[in-house]
Amino acid sequence: MKSFSLRLEKSKKGVSLSLDNFTNDYRNKLKKLERNLNARNKSLYMPLGSNTIMQSNIKDDFYYDISTLSLNEKFLLALEYVYELEGICLISTVGNDIFKSKDIQELLLCYTIYFSEEEIENLDITELEKFIAVASQIRYLCRSYKKAKKFFFDNFQEELHKENSSLKAKVNEMKINNKNLIDVNNTTNQRLEELSKENNRLKAQLEEEKANKKELIALREYIFNNSEENTDAAIDDYYDNVDIDYIDNTKGVIIGGKPNWLLKMRNKLPSWTLIDPSSINFDKNILNNEHVFINTSYISHAMYYKVVENLGKNSNIHYINNTNIEICLEEIYNIIR
Repeated sequence: MKSFSLRLEKSKKGVSLSLDNFTNDYRNKLKKLERNLNARNKSLYMPLGSNTIMQSNIKDDFYYDISTLSLNEKFLLALEYVYELEGICLISTVGNDIFKSKDIQELLLCYTIYFSEEEIENLDITELEKFIAVASQIRYLCRSYKKAKKFFFDNFQEELHKENSSLKAKVNEMKINNKNLIDVNNTTNQRLEELSKENNRLKAQLEEEKANKKELIALREYIFNNSEENTDAAIDDYYDNVDIDYIDNTKGVIIGGKPNWLLKMRNKLPSWTLIDPSSINFDKNILNNEHVFINTSYISHAMYYKVVENLGKNSNIHYINNTNIEICLEEIYNIIR
């Protein structure tokens, strides 16, 4: 206890057994001792045991020739039997973690710490070799024990087990909460999908109402314009006020009218798109023009409803109902101007 207390006091004061705390001269003496030991035992850095026995002392049938064994070899073999009593093998326990030169020098420091420098020069090398044989094996065991202890307390200590149990409980709680959130999310997504469908339905209804409103306004204007008294005006007066280039540069669509009438209108308005009422499968994108005119004098119901249903958002629908080219141009001119 007193010895341990002294070492503990040194440790508290920061005095540790380290090669760095000794002079170069002292460390050179330790290196010399290491070289001497290595010359006597080529397995100095290994976990020792029977691998230190000279090969000449081992028979062909893998038995030792006891008569040739030195006292030191018998000492090493006796140490090996200690591990056999507990059924373990030091070499397999150590694995590849073999001592370095510094490890051996530190063991030599442990042995020589209480010797004077003069005494170190005359140490009994046989006794030193025995110490190193035992000390190296103890150190190998201590190193393996530290690893096993660290592994144990890193993985199996009670506090860790409690913390692990607590974390598992939290994980289970989070799983339950997550499941509840998923259920809520699914319900919300279902409701959003229903609202989205309703929104799309209302949008479609609104667009339909806008198209109907456009159609209604155009019909009212058409009826109102045709109710005015203009029968007394001469046809030439109509045509003289019309700027054909202005109409043609505006670009628009005319749907309906007899073939002969459409041919004449094409000659007057080459930039415009004119669709024969029989061409029911025309490209609906044509209706995205700003002005769409329907000649109600000659058009089928199917064609009329197709135009109204596919009218562009920014398109304006207008009506004309006359076979006279000049009168139609006058009406178109007044409308688009």
